[in-house]
Amino acid sequence: REQEEKLRSVMRGYSRRVIEFLSTLLPHYAADWRVALASFRPLEERGRDLRSRARNDRLHIDSFPTRPTGGDRILRVFTNINPREPRIWITSEGFEILAHRYAQAAGLALSRGGLGLPVAWARRCLARISRFVGLPRVERSPYDRCMLRLHHFLKDNLEFQASCSKHRWEFPPNSTWILFTDTISHAVLSGQYALEQTVIVSRSSLIRPDKAPVKILEDL
Repeated sequence: REQEEKLRSVMRGYSRRVIEFLSTLLPHYAADWRVALASFRPLEERGRDLRSRARNDRLHIDSFPTRPTGGDRILRVFTNINPREPRIWITSEGFEILAHRYAQAAGLALSRGGLGLPVAWARRCLARISRFVGLPRVERSPYDRCMLRLHHFLKDNLEFQASCSKHRWEFPPNSTWILFTDTISHAVLSGQYALEQTVIVSRSSLIRPDKAPVKILEDL
């Protein structure tokens, strides 16, 4: 019980300090963002035995299956709290390049004009069943369905994982880094003990709305 309360105190303190820092660094965004979850990453990332779509060591663009954004942006802050070891990341191409290259293969165009009749009918049936048995249901916009498709496609695409250009990053102990994780493809190769805070930045407040994935998809 004491450890649980200590962990909660650490998480609350980290979240509070990150939000205070971001509010000073990015006041234009802070006026209209939504503070999302903070998380603790206690496990060593290297060698985890996970299904492909759950693996953090495969390059991907972030999309949250249970927390759709509707076109708002995913801004995340990470801190390596390992006292000795760095946290190793790789990054690759950005969303604009990937969307143009893989839109057709990933099935992104299927959401452009809404769902086809058979799929829409199936979704309505599932919605009725979920309501009947009391299961929570997440309503995803066409944008969120596109982003989730691309997330799955990239993680499952072994040719992309092997052949794409890669940049390697070493974040030493006590370092912090910030990025829009729906913009740049990224993966975690190794590292244990990290903290993370997510905020959802409103599309209406973006300084460069033309760089938002939702705008790029609309143009496609």
